[in-house]
Amino acid sequence: TKYSLPILENGVKLPDFKIEDKYKLKYNLPQNVSDYDFLLSLCEEGLNKKVGRNHSKFKDYEKRTKDELQVFKELGFCSYILITWDIVNYCGENNIPTGRGRGSCVASLVLNLIDVTQDDPIEAGLFFERFISKTRAKKNIVDGIVYIDGSLLPDIDLDESFRDRRKVI
Repeated sequence: TKYSLPILENGVKLPDFKIEDKYKLKYNLPQNVSDYDFLLSLCEEGLNKKVGRNHSKFKDYEKRTKDELQVFKELGFCSYILITWDIVNYCGENNIPTGRGRGSCVASLVLNLIDVTQDDPIEAGLFFERFISKTRAKKNIVDGIVYIDGSLLPDIDLDESFRDRRKVI
């Protein structure tokens, strides 16, 4: 499989996310772009497409996006979010139906902006902390490697077509 989560004594080591060259070109990003900066580019595109700079609450959307991205960066979850985006993006590129997103993940504006979920958490009055909280999430850094407490990893429920699930896997 493309992604696997080895469980080690220090926690779960998230796989690295490899950003394909076609996306680096699309967003005019350098070859050594970080996961965070790539995720930021996806969010900026989503903000412009879904909200628009002329929206009366654009500054609120922009601030919440930056706040959520900072939490993902601090906790080492940018790759995890991008792996999820990669799965949903693959489904979109291959006409594989997916759900709207469900569970606590719909409280993330970032996930909405990158099309992992379809409902606007600001419009719905949802709090990001319902999805992930810095006080709940735990990580270990051992010899420069980040390990996550797998039982506290934020849960992103994806529903893709059962008929096409093997293609996704």
